[in-house]
Amino acid sequence: MVLLMETKAKILVIDDEAGMRDILSFELGSRGYEVVAVEDGNKGIEKAKHEKFDIAIIDIKLPGMDGITVLENIKNINPETEVIMSTGYGTMETVIESLRKGASDYINKPFYLAEVSASVEKALEKQQLRGMVALYEISKVLFSTIKLEDLLEIIISSTMKILKADDASLMLFDKEGKLYIALSHRLNEQIQRNVKLSIKGVADWVIKNKQPLLLIDGLKNDPRFSDIKSQKEIKSSIVFPLISKRNMLGVLNINRLKIIDNFTKNDLQKANVFVSLVILAMENASLYKNLRETQTQLIQSEKMSGLGQLSGGVAHELNNPLTNVLGTAQVLLTEVPVDNPWHDDIKTIENSALRCRKIINSLLGFAHEGGVSFESADLNSMINNVLTLFEHQMELKNVRIIKNYEKELPSLDVNVSEMEQVFFNIILNAGQSMPEGGKLTITARLAGDKVEISFADTGIGIKKENLRKVLDPFFTTKQVGKGTGLGLSVSYGIVTQHKGTIGVQSEGENKGAIFTVTLPVGKK
Repeated sequence: MVLLMETKAKILVIDDEAGMRDILSFELGSRGYEVVAVEDGNKGIEKAKHEKFDIAIIDIKLPGMDGITVLENIKNINPETEVIMSTGYGTMETVIESLRKGASDYINKPFYLAEVSASVEKALEKQQLRGMVALYEISKVLFSTIKLEDLLEIIISSTMKILKADDASLMLFDKEGKLYIALSHRLNEQIQRNVKLSIKGVADWVIKNKQPLLLIDGLKNDPRFSDIKSQKEIKSSIVFPLISKRNMLGVLNINRLKIIDNFTKNDLQKANVFVSLVILAMENASLYKNLRETQTQLIQSEKMSGLGQLSGGVAHELNNPLTNVLGTAQVLLTEVPVDNPWHDDIKTIENSALRCRKIINSLLGFAHEGGVSFESADLNSMINNVLTLFEHQMELKNVRIIKNYEKELPSLDVNVSEMEQVFFNIILNAGQSMPEGGKLTITARLAGDKVEISFADTGIGIKKENLRKVLDPFFTTKQVGKGTGLGLSVSYGIVTQHKGTIGVQSEGENKGAIFTVTLPVGKK
């Protein structure tokens, strides 16, 4: 947590006696408060419209407009302003009425200056207590929210409520370690495009220096950002790095666009306390997500293990009768002359049996219990083994498969069954995205010290807002019962364990998608 010097409160004095204004201005000013003094209610109201005051000291008896009416107006302008009424001639009824209208205290004239100071301090304590209660209520909501997407919404809305901002945005790191705007409030697309460069430049600074920034009038008065174009839409900003004990989580941008008052050091201190709660809540949500992903991996691992055992059992059971069929067909081919009408039919039986054997061998390979062991394997063979399982399905769907394999690719040190599971999930996903047919192009090539495998389909594509989610557990756009949303997230975990990467590209709906897997060449 960053420690900051507190800014003293700003006080508005409304009194028609010049001597009283002078005394209060001197006494409160000597205690470090910023004091603005005016002689009547109308001027006081105008001041309150253009400046934010923490406290207003109002004389009940004022010329033109009485103090209680002024109190009501100031409370309407800013309900958080604490109002102290002063009176020399008021009755108990007027005192009660002022308290009922929202005054926090009253002092009788003539008064001791120490009495005024005590009343001001009590009003400020009340204001701070109200802020602490608000923080406590928000913290309960933050810590009861464990889904990150919901938490981000709450963080943005709570930020604006606590800090009286009219815009806020939250920047997080993607899987490649790059900052992106995860959520932004109220900024339309045009303004967001305009301020994006400014936000990025400032965010980079707070990340590098690990400290928050208070910016007034955009960036034009700050020499640290002289090379970044300042945006006139932003009046003042607080930019706060979200730093946990373990790592940097992101950046919280808080802006005032139309609100009259600039942020102050007090606001920065308030943001400091709030951000510490945000960081804890985000870590809580992240831990829950990791726990859920681990649970998902275990469940999926058990499912794949069961599927492997089932596949292996079925394959072994089919192997014996298939061997008989194939052997019989081959014997008949040696005994039946080529010109016999039955010869072609027997040849078809042999070819079909050979194809079945190929499928069974692929199933046995897919079902192989590899544990966590790695072995040298041929990439093209692994892809072809998996494709064998999809040949019939792709034919029925009218999906054409194009193979662009670079010759003499180096062997990879992988867990074969796990890597085939990755290719299986990606090809399955591609096939499901082309219900009306299409083309799947599989490219394998050497890229420096890595091998790159891309699967490009001509299917329904992926919406831009979903691109960052497709590798998340349980994310699916399929109908209920059509998919669990686990396959690609499991693939991501497997590829990561192999010290590789997996990414996805799509230009949008009906424009296809490209999944790219990169794996390092050499021993793990």
